[in-house]
Amino acid sequence: MTVPNPDFDRVGAEEKQRDHRLEAEEAATAYWRSVAADRRVEAARVQKRPLVRAAIAIDRRTKAFQDRLGGAARTVLGHARNIAARADPGLGRPPSTVQETSLGPVGPNVEVFVIDGDSPEPGRTIVERGAVDDAISASTAEIVVLVAPGVRIGASDVAALVDAVDRPDVVAAVPTSLHPDDRRSAHAGAVRSAGGRLTLVGSTPVSEPIPSSGSTSTVDIAIGGAVAMRRDELVDAGGLGPLTDVTTAIVDLALRATRDGGSVVAVASARAVEPDHPRRRVELRERPVSDGPGWAAIIDRHGPRLRRTANAAGHPASGSADWSLVVTTATPSRKIAAHSGDWHFAGLFVDAVRRAGLEATRQTIAEVESPSGRSQDVHLVLRGLEPVRRSPGQVHVIWLISHPEALSVRECDEADLLLVASERYADYIATLTSTPVEVFEQATEPRLFRPDAASGARHGVTVVANTRGVRRTSVDAALAAGHRLTIHGLGWEGIVDDDMLVPGYAAFEDLPAIYASSSVVLNDHWETMRLWGFVSNRVLDATAAGASVISDHVPEIEERFGGSVPTWRTPEELASLLDDQAADPAGWSERAATARTIVLEGHTFDRRVQDLDALLRRHGLHPSPSTAAPVVPPRSGGGS
Repeated sequence: MTVPNPDFDRVGAEEKQRDHRLEAEEAATAYWRSVAADRRVEAARVQKRPLVRAAIAIDRRTKAFQDRLGGAARTVLGHARNIAARADPGLGRPPSTVQETSLGPVGPNVEVFVIDGDSPEPGRTIVERGAVDDAISASTAEIVVLVAPGVRIGASDVAALVDAVDRPDVVAAVPTSLHPDDRRSAHAGAVRSAGGRLTLVGSTPVSEPIPSSGSTSTVDIAIGGAVAMRRDELVDAGGLGPLTDVTTAIVDLALRATRDGGSVVAVASARAVEPDHPRRRVELRERPVSDGPGWAAIIDRHGPRLRRTANAAGHPASGSADWSLVVTTATPSRKIAAHSGDWHFAGLFVDAVRRAGLEATRQTIAEVESPSGRSQDVHLVLRGLEPVRRSPGQVHVIWLISHPEALSVRECDEADLLLVASERYADYIATLTSTPVEVFEQATEPRLFRPDAASGARHGVTVVANTRGVRRTSVDAALAAGHRLTIHGLGWEGIVDDDMLVPGYAAFEDLPAIYASSSVVLNDHWETMRLWGFVSNRVLDATAAGASVISDHVPEIEERFGGSVPTWRTPEELASLLDDQAADPAGWSERAATARTIVLEGHTFDRRVQDLDALLRRHGLHPSPSTAAPVVPPRSGGGS
């Protein structure tokens, strides 16, 4: 259900936004198509080189011979292993090779479930994947062993797993995983992994197989093709769960079961044979879980925890605060990020988070499913026109700074915390959702927007805005009153005199100088934002830069700034304000200084980071409230 809003015609605005988004997506698609075309041309050019053409021809003509040679080599190695095994059973094959094919009796208090097995054998129960959790719930055994499809494990190996979970501190036990025992393979019976450890690639957690150590040891990830657990703890953890891939589901189960403590161990004396041969040499040392498609589901459910575990020393870059953040913006892709106001807004917020000693990053809509982003402690969605799904393993916070008409109640309910840059709208939406709602206004960066950023001659009345396909009431009113304007933006040709237009696009990095060089900055709002009291961030940026700001009327501006940022309701009121400014520039400079003081005291990004830290603590969402010191804004000011 879409949140109801005041009665206004937003069809045209929404169509413009859709057109803009489609144009951005088309531009990104065209870019990557050009990249692909360039690469095809380069590949064709390289293949035309004489040496390359000769190498390709030789490879094609000798491929059959290479295949026969590889097969002969594997046969010879297999015979060599067999001869060595006859001479000394301890040499030809690793001592962990499974010799038993039947589980046999494993004790009255143990039940072994072989998932999607093909034939019944003594001592085990075959169960379909979809019925595993029901079978576990109906079992009367104290210990349950789950075996993945196609995995072979013997009775003594199961017994070793059962013995391992007899320790109270051990929640789950997995066997040593072996490659298939096939004499045609040079790697027959070799150890694939003895559990898994977590490491970071950049800021993304991945799993790596642990070589067999010869003893039972604690591991990060339950890799092994089978797992033993106490039945009551397995049930309390939610069973094997809905993940289709059983190997991935076992990893997920062990992580859920150890959320509140306890360990997973890999048992050296328990051996399980995997069903699949390695097809390439690199697969002997592959990451058996994180290289597969199931790892995305693991990240989705446990990403922040995996990241913290991988970084065993904590977060060295985080300082005392010790939590990490990713900000998702409404920007479609990085190819057009330079032209996205939300992208720059998010960048300034991320910079402030880092100044507080935390780890933070920003991403576009195109990157929203990145494992790195899904592994941060807190996901802050700078809400635009599109919803962003939450990850169960993350704290999910929505910061609504614009377009309230696009937000749905369902999206609010799925979040952990809803931050709204309007007290009026926050009060309204709080009546529709069970999620906590807090007022969280926009902010500016006084290190960037400051009076000494001015360059060149000082302008009079400045407008920084695109036309949005419609005439702007503030511009029309100012022109009707006889004031000349300096306009930065797109789409004004034919609407105002060309000599008022500043050619080209006003880049974000140019805005501080534009504002600081202006006597007056005119501001107005999207109608949805004006009606719901969302104050444009331009008011904060321009006042921080020392400019006088005149805005269309929003009650929240008067509440925040008093008379230091005057507002108008009619063209006549705007004309009167502009005339007064021209007549009394010194008095208006004092107003601008007052407005700037208000912004510096309460509306900086440093202050918002402190506010977010406090709100996460207030609502029990802080990733590490007992060890992380509260965030304190830096003392450094925002320029002269």
